[in-house]
Amino acid sequence: MNTHTIQLVRAVDVHAHLVSSEFSEDLDEVLERARKEKVMIITSSTSLNEVDATLALAEKEKTVFASIGFQPPLEFSEKAGVDAELVCDAIKKHFGKSGVVAVGEVGLDFAFMRNLSGEPAGRVKRLQEQIFSSFVRTASELDAPIVTHSRSAGQHVIDFIDNWDESKRPERVLMHAFDGKASSAVRASEKHGFLFSIPPSSSFSVQKQKLIERLPLDSLLLETDSPVLGPEPDKRNEPVNVLKSAEVISRIKGSSLDEVLEKTTERALEFFSIKNNI
Repeated sequence: MNTHTIQLVRAVDVHAHLVSSEFSEDLDEVLERARKEKVMIITSSTSLNEVDATLALAEKEKTVFASIGFQPPLEFSEKAGVDAELVCDAIKKHFGKSGVVAVGEVGLDFAFMRNLSGEPAGRVKRLQEQIFSSFVRTASELDAPIVTHSRSAGQHVIDFIDNWDESKRPERVLMHAFDGKASSAVRASEKHGFLFSIPPSSSFSVQKQKLIERLPLDSLLLETDSPVLGPEPDKRNEPVNVLKSAEVISRIKGSSLDEVLEKTTERALEFFSIKNNI
């Protein structure tokens, strides 16, 4: 698959943004804190401009892998469509090499829309769906995992993939920071085996706590979405805080912390086809 290996993994942060400007001053220290706790990281790009830096980081750091994606545009732009195609080309070129293990994050974002059937919101929605389609096709062609963004569009993203031609639907789907109804998540988990990653903000998010309560442990992974969604709303988040996610899951599920870490780590390595030579 790729040449990366990591030993003694305790936890996997399946979704972070390490090339964010918020880590520009102390990234080495952030990575060292994660290494000390044996946390492996999947760092995600969200734009064409972030692809090269994300690839370089995954090449350099043996505890970091890459997911290459494109965040849904929040306004209509022909350039967004062009850039998204270039990101698809980069995924096809690098997947399975350079530490690239997934497509994402990609998806839909309806948080800013007031009237989805009107203009310009309707044009933005159609553009988002067009771009999302290109990434779903790419993931299917490569047999790659896909990591989805679904802010205020959780059910829409589930339905979008669910309605895809069965023979061409990606087999491995991760809903990152899902903010929809727990009942929708349960149906997606039961029907297609969708996984849901839990950020440290679950320590105070009632919605995320309901998600943890309703979904089986086998359907849960750990994420930080660093530098956001931390255990304290006003502080920068970082990958080592993925252990906070595990603590919340442990408390709600009544499982030991070791069990949560063991099962989510095993599931994450399987999902991303990462070999672990423990």
